[in-house]
Amino acid sequence: MKKILTLLAIVISVASYAQRTKYKDLFPELATMSSSEQLSSLRDFLGYELDHPNANFRLALLHEKYYLQADPLTQYESVMAHAAEASKRFLKSKQLVTEQQVRSDNEYYAPIFGQLDSKGKLYAPFPLVQTKIQNGYDSANLIQQKLPNIYKAFTKSVNQYDKAVKLFSTINTTYKSEEDILMFYNDEFNGQLDQLSMHYDSALVYFQQYQTLTAEYPLKKYKQGQTVKEIKTYRLDGLITKMTFLESNVVFWNYKKWADQIKQTYRKEILPMKLQLFNNHRSLDAILAKAATDPSAKPAKIEKALIYNLNNYDKNSLALALLRYKAFKQEWLLKTTAITTDTLLNQQLELYSTLIQQNRIADSLSRMVQASVNGESVTKHKDFLEVFYKGSTGLQTFLTEERKIIDNSLNDYQGVLRLNLLKLLDESEPMTNKYLKIGASNVPLFVTDTISKTLGNNFLVTTKKLLSADGSMYLFGVSKPDKKANNLVPYVARVNPDGKAGWIQNYNLSVDSAVVDANSIIAAAVLTQEGCAFVVNSAHLSRGDKANTLIYITEKKEEKFKKRLKETAIVRDLIYVEESNTFVMSFKGNSEEQNFSDLENMAVMSINALGDLVWRSDIAVAGTLQNLLRVRDGFVLAGNYTFIKDTKGKEYRTRLASGQSNPYLIKLSERGDVQRVLPLASEKSIYLNTLVKVNDGSINLLAYEATFDQAKGKTAADKPEKHVMVNYELKVICSTL
Repeated sequence: MKKILTLLAIVISVASYAQRTKYKDLFPELATMSSSEQLSSLRDFLGYELDHPNANFRLALLHEKYYLQADPLTQYESVMAHAAEASKRFLKSKQLVTEQQVRSDNEYYAPIFGQLDSKGKLYAPFPLVQTKIQNGYDSANLIQQKLPNIYKAFTKSVNQYDKAVKLFSTINTTYKSEEDILMFYNDEFNGQLDQLSMHYDSALVYFQQYQTLTAEYPLKKYKQGQTVKEIKTYRLDGLITKMTFLESNVVFWNYKKWADQIKQTYRKEILPMKLQLFNNHRSLDAILAKAATDPSAKPAKIEKALIYNLNNYDKNSLALALLRYKAFKQEWLLKTTAITTDTLLNQQLELYSTLIQQNRIADSLSRMVQASVNGESVTKHKDFLEVFYKGSTGLQTFLTEERKIIDNSLNDYQGVLRLNLLKLLDESEPMTNKYLKIGASNVPLFVTDTISKTLGNNFLVTTKKLLSADGSMYLFGVSKPDKKANNLVPYVARVNPDGKAGWIQNYNLSVDSAVVDANSIIAAAVLTQEGCAFVVNSAHLSRGDKANTLIYITEKKEEKFKKRLKETAIVRDLIYVEESNTFVMSFKGNSEEQNFSDLENMAVMSINALGDLVWRSDIAVAGTLQNLLRVRDGFVLAGNYTFIKDTKGKEYRTRLASGQSNPYLIKLSERGDVQRVLPLASEKSIYLNTLVKVNDGSINLLAYEATFDQAKGKTAADKPEKHVMVNYELKVICSTL
């Protein structure tokens, strides 16, 4: 059985050998094949005829072609594999290809070199073939010697630069700005910068090695230069999505220089800033500890350089917000030391108005601190917070305590201010029956709020009194000097600064005839630089129609002008604007008791010292007009509404059926333009009683919690319970509504 199997194997082997292609048959086919097909066919042929000279030579040429055409950097392994095979086959060819063999099989070599003999026939001389074999062998060996070091230097440069690029990208993802980098800077980040510099330096060193090696052994496809770019704009420069190492100009972003600049800025700017921060905070704490009891304590100042640097490097800085709060609190505490029980009332009003304003600033600053507290800000100032506040928990405790102090002190200040405002309204001369003989008249030196319907002839009633800065006094009132006409006639009397009688003058005006036909009263009066001005409101005795006359007189009762006004509504207020030497008046309604349910125009007008109209403004309101005030850049109207519109057309209404009242304020410009309408809306019924100006920063509304009807029954003994303080821009400073 064994002999049969052996015989069968021999038969199969002989049959297979008989089927193998002969080179003379393969050779013509090679010309029709692609390079890869030639490679495969020659390998197969040499598999059973290892020492065929031309087959080895042709295979060497194919491997040479492959490694020369391949990219030495991107196809390195292929180049090296083909070069090794080329070297091997060229060596074999050196051993097998002889002059005799080339001569006898010249048709196999001639097409490779394309040379012609003397007869014009393709012919390959042996020396040419021999030279090609030697050169091919040398070239294949040389590339195997040179390319590995080139490739190694190149890939190390690429890998190191790739690490630098990725690390820089991670930094960009972690920190949204260089300022954040500097504020979050720590040992770990310093290590990242060291790594970034190392990767960049290594990439550059290896690339320079690569350039040196390729200068000695040039790569035909690559003649590269390099450009180093600086990172000028963080998060814009230095971010790479595509490497340029295969391009003719390789671009390197200078990560090392950027890292060095960050380190330098941290050392020169941030570390000194943090030291300044600690020192400034210690100074503020020292003064705050002293300020509450020592009014002579000098407030500590935050260094301007520190403020600049914190604003520059730490946007919405928690540390700066804390410093500003504590710096302001110094002034606030020092102001509280000025509180004494024997301070004059006007000084008390100024002081507590200022304290409320400072309290509101402190409130705003403390809220800014709270708004600045977040995970990032706490991390940025971790050491600072640990030293001064025992960490973020201690900071929150501090802020909570400060809020309590601010809220409690506001309640105290507002309570005292309200009491002092009520005192101001109550301040008057002791009620007496003192009169002063002026001419033939006994003029009351006291004010009577109402005029009796049964007022007797030649009996004078003083309804208004104004005190001048020089100590003189103007008295305004009415009497019935004419028994026959029996009408009300206004008078103005002056008392000299020494308290002695000056003069008295009656103003018996008519509505529409030369004959006396009206009851007249002085509805409003105001002091001026030269004397006084007043508005006489006259009502016709029989018809009831009215007229208003503005009269301006000097302290010697010389009449500067008398102007009949076109406006016939009741004048509610008159003020003198010294800067422009003009008079501003407000008018509303046709009766002393105001109509609060119907929409009607309030008129405000300005008259100059010649009696000419300067401007007029009409504002529609359903409600009352209580006060007109002068502020630094215009005027403020105050009253109560049941219906009003703001400057944007938004409507505000109260519950008219129940008589609900809410206060309003209106800001007018110097020219009477409506700049702001501020309805002080409340679910409760709030009735503004009066408006008191302490200064432009303290305009105070005193109000009752009452309906319109309930407010009518209020007397001087009823004290307004509600208080609102605004400034000249109608910004609400504090409110108990």
